[in-house]
Amino acid sequence: MYSHKSAQYAAGREPHVNISAMIVIGTPTPAANHVMQTIKPTTLRNLRGWGAAWLVVLACAACSAPAPASVPSPTAQPETTTAPAAPTESAPAQPTASAIAACTDDADFVSDVTVPDFSLVAPGAVLDKQWQIRNSGTCAWGPQHRVIFVEGNALGATLEHALYPALPGTLAVVNIPMVAPAAAGEYEGYWRLSAANGEAFGSRLYIKITVATPAP
Repeated sequence: MYSHKSAQYAAGREPHVNISAMIVIGTPTPAANHVMQTIKPTTLRNLRGWGAAWLVVLACAACSAPAPASVPSPTAQPETTTAPAAPTESAPAQPTASAIAACTDDADFVSDVTVPDFSLVAPGAVLDKQWQIRNSGTCAWGPQHRVIFVEGNALGATLEHALYPALPGTLAVVNIPMVAPAAAGEYEGYWRLSAANGEAFGSRLYIKITVATPAP
């Protein structure tokens, strides 16, 4: 049977392939283009229709398309923060028992506030004897510090009295009430300061008076 296609072959012309009539899904890959270029017109004549050739091309394109590489998502690293060290506060130094025991008691005589030495007084006169002294030690004088009679004539006074409280370096007044004897003459008495442990310290305090002869 003579057909239009046979007449084209007899005339030495290649049959025209209507490419626009084909439906190709997607874009041909370079591998598919290479296959199309290697297919010669003579090969197309040996195939049973151009449809089979394009099926081969599409199959190669599908198997040759590279699979998209999976890109690993970056893993967020947790940020580590170091908390600042809390400042430490040092407790104020407290005086130790050894430091307290290391202080020393001492006293210096400053002046006679009343009844100076060799004062002439009447028989039986009431005397309010006062000495001004300075705490020249390092211990503060407290309730356990005393003024104690040591020798001479106490002139009617109590033999032990509380020492006036005083801080180191400050002045204090020792006040002892006395009474002059009834007989005329010279009298004197000596007193000392006593520490909390009973030990005497500081300058001696004394009183010296002259009792006048009673008038006839």
